[in-house]
Amino acid sequence: MKGHRPAPPPRRLARTKPRAELRLPEHLGEAERQNWIARLGREARAAARLKHPGIITVHDRISGPDGRPWIVMELVSACTSPLRTEPRN
Repeated sequence: MKGHRPAPPPRRLARTKPRAELRLPEHLGEAERQNWIARLGREARAAARLKHPGIITVHDRISGPDGRPWIVMELVSACTSPLRTEPRN
């Protein structure tokens, strides 16, 4: 399962909630696609039940206009470590 984080939507409320899109392989048939979408739904529901300071909160699971599933989650603000931005040798 491969996730993708698009740019956040324009702020309409006081909070911004990032969304993660499930990108499915292009070669999947319809039955396999539906299995992946169902699995995402189960995993999103399980993750939404978890409450811990070290776990990002899952708020919702939605479908885009094309039917692709998205997970709406808590936005965690953090600074970037200089060690992570420097190229590796």
